[in-house]
Amino acid sequence: EALLTWTSIQRMAWDQKGRDVDLYIFLDGVGNVDKDDVSVDISEYCVDVRVKNLNGTNFVYHMPRLYATIIPSDSFWRVRPNRIHLKLYKATDETWLQLAWDAATKARDKTYEKQVRKDPGEGLMKLIKDMYTDGDADTKKAISQAWETANKKREQGDMLPGDPSPSSGGEMPDLSSMRPQLEQLTKSFKNLDA
Repeated sequence: EALLTWTSIQRMAWDQKGRDVDLYIFLDGVGNVDKDDVSVDISEYCVDVRVKNLNGTNFVYHMPRLYATIIPSDSFWRVRPNRIHLKLYKATDETWLQLAWDAATKARDKTYEKQVRKDPGEGLMKLIKDMYTDGDADTKKAISQAWETANKKREQGDMLPGDPSPSSGGEMPDLSSMRPQLEQLTKSFKNLDA
């Protein structure tokens, strides 16, 4: 197989629900190829799909590093007339932000890790800001609404949901040290919308 010439498959799509990741690799006529000419290798971190001799061409789709770990024994694949459908089972319930792990993801994770060690509040603020910046319209709307609700409750002196109540023996956390960061994040969110 190493001596064969491979053409990279460009058309694909993916979706996730719970611990399932559905990966669709589109290739016209793949359902007509002999079963022995289709190979799919699903490992803990990568996916490799190869189709030999489809109209005289050999095709490959290779994802060297998935966003997170999957369980190969609980994953499977099927060939359809014009696509190959892979159902990958995630090792955890974590929501994947993208299909592939890349240098930008790795760098961002290292940045968050350093910030959380240094100042947990600042690391959280950066994470929320990045989620807002990278998110779609629904994500931005949800973050903005949650932020505004929290600000209103803070201004009114109401406790936020999940805060320990004095009656339960817990103490109200002192958020005053985070006020500059919260205000800066509020300004950042407003600037992103402008």
